[in-house]
Amino acid sequence: MIKIGQSMHPEWVGGDLGRLDEELRQVKDAGADCCELVLHGLDVVIGNSVIPSRQDAVIEVLRKHELDYTMHMPHGLNLLDAEMLETWLGIFRAGIKFAQTAGIKLINYHAGIAKSDDKSLIKKEMEQIKTLATSAPNIVFCMENLFFYGKEDISPARSAGEMIAFYEQINLDNFKLTFDIGHSFLRHKGDKGAMLKDLDALLPFIGHIHLHDNFGTMMEPKGPGPGPGFGGHRIICGIGDIHLPLGWGSIPIDDALAKLENYNGIVNLEIEHRFNYNYKESLSLVREKLKTVNG
Repeated sequence: MIKIGQSMHPEWVGGDLGRLDEELRQVKDAGADCCELVLHGLDVVIGNSVIPSRQDAVIEVLRKHELDYTMHMPHGLNLLDAEMLETWLGIFRAGIKFAQTAGIKLINYHAGIAKSDDKSLIKKEMEQIKTLATSAPNIVFCMENLFFYGKEDISPARSAGEMIAFYEQINLDNFKLTFDIGHSFLRHKGDKGAMLKDLDALLPFIGHIHLHDNFGTMMEPKGPGPGPGFGGHRIICGIGDIHLPLGWGSIPIDDALAKLENYNGIVNLEIEHRFNYNYKESLSLVREKLKTVNG
């Protein structure tokens, strides 16, 4: 049975337990089955270690709400970043400990990315993930595609084919792929057919789906640079990975959901917190469409 979720927003929560409680209440009231926590918004892991008292306080908030939980590793975690690798591995291990204590059964992480021509680095990431996943066989680990790769970048998620090859070489029952539909749409510069083709190819290997809307446009907007308000500038221009409510952008949401007849994981919405008034509408859209697809 497909479950439908909505992610928490680490920057809005910012370690505030009251805000975490409010976020989870909003997600539950909107009709979600689950919520995807984001590790760097919880303040449970600091300096590669779990803070026990903080962990207990967060779990107490989680248990107040009738939701299942998945967890996203920090958005910046990058196992192809040689300079930060030991830090990222330490955070990953600590995150796994928290997940095990909290009863979280799925961890999502962004595939590594690096400017390099040394593809043996990808094999090293593969070995690291094998070790991490083997250490926690009760948790499903899912690697997610990003939306921008430069010509000089290497990554195990540059294409659907590379993601499948990585999956097959990992060859563990508790390793799957996350397909972020919005990221794929941006990666293909708004080419609906190419995004849907990727979904078709990856479906047998997908354990998790991220869903949000955008316009498939990657150009930099003219105007102010990064800083307070820049996210709003991107949104009003319709540019980039802006995590819009479903139907507000150009992604063929209905066509994508229609392909999930045999999917048995979570469809997790990643709608930006500023649009929290739309959570219920977008969740209902997904639920109704999936009812039609699955009879």
